[in-house]
Amino acid sequence: MDKPNILVFSQIKYLEYKGKPFNVNDFTIDEDIQQSPIASVLKFQRVKNIMGELAYFSYKEDKHPCIFVSEVGSLTDIILRERFTNSLNLISLLFWLVKDSSINIQSIYITDTNNGTLTMTPSIDRFTTSGGVKGNVVFTEEEIEQVIKWSNLLSRYLVSNDDHVQRLSSKTEEKRSKVFESFFKNENRIHRAMRFLVIARESYTLQSKIAYYVNVLETLFSTNDMELKHRISERAAFFIGTTGKERIEVYELVGKCYDIRSSYFHGNKMSDLHQNYQERAARLDSLLRQLIQKIIMIENPIFLKNNDAITEYFKVLILQGFEASPEG
Repeated sequence: MDKPNILVFSQIKYLEYKGKPFNVNDFTIDEDIQQSPIASVLKFQRVKNIMGELAYFSYKEDKHPCIFVSEVGSLTDIILRERFTNSLNLISLLFWLVKDSSINIQSIYITDTNNGTLTMTPSIDRFTTSGGVKGNVVFTEEEIEQVIKWSNLLSRYLVSNDDHVQRLSSKTEEKRSKVFESFFKNENRIHRAMRFLVIARESYTLQSKIAYYVNVLETLFSTNDMELKHRISERAAFFIGTTGKERIEVYELVGKCYDIRSSYFHGNKMSDLHQNYQERAARLDSLLRQLIQKIIMIENPIFLKNNDAITEYFKVLILQGFEASPEG
């Protein structure tokens, strides 16, 4: 019997890109499906039957750029699905790191190219822009280079869950809680912030989106439960602002969004003071992008340390910032 030749593939929705194929996170992204390995499996009738007419037509007509990876092996379906679902969700995040977008991965297909055996994980249009909507976004070749750069940098700070999935699939139901517990104990601050960012990007309502954006900030910058609104606003301002004017703007933006988060989570009526959600969501989305880029590119070691080390880092940063007092 031939060894399985696994091909995992999908399409990327809301991405407009015209250029040469490129690799990110071990996947290849190509606008021309007919020149990719996917074309060889579309010839199987069983593939067409499982995909359905609409999905099959979308591939045959190159409706969206395709994404695929080949892997020879005999991994079980549950491990393949979990691994590649997480990897593809990360790819959507990488596009967001370059600019505001609603890149979504369509149904994920896992096939044996030897015989056309196919399994499918249905698609859900999960992610929205900062405005809570979906739509095509054009990425240039230069911006694609940035996506690749962030892939190489970010993947080093996110916890791999291959071993977690392997153990989970082999455990009985009563033992699975222990597997989940050990996995989350190993999460770092950056990984956990990315989880809240995923929830924020899934939100259609702007109040919810802002609330979870603030959770990202809190996960990154909090070290205790005291004066959270002031502390998070101040730390974000001094971390990203380079002039007094910029720091004041960041401080005020985060503080206003913190009030929105508090009203939203505590069940309060959203007052007229909290209108203009769209502008604040867009500004906070942009701020988070800058913060996460800086954390990944320059300051990542401190965010992997304990609370005492982070507190000391911000004490020095803020006091020295006051001493310098740049006006811009």
